[in-house]
Amino acid sequence: MIDLVSQGINKVQAEIWRSHLATFADDWESQEMSIYDDYFTLKNGDFHR
Repeated sequence: MIDLVSQGINKVQAEIWRSHLATFADDWESQEMSIYDDYFTLKNGDFHR
């Protein structure tokens, strides 16, 4: 979880962002997108988990 306040995002701003990003939620949370869960780890060559 990200501490939005520490990133300079207040509750109202977070709600606005959430509403904008909601259109992507179904696609982003689909099983096909799970390939990106470890994207940066794999990109950096850390294949041994």
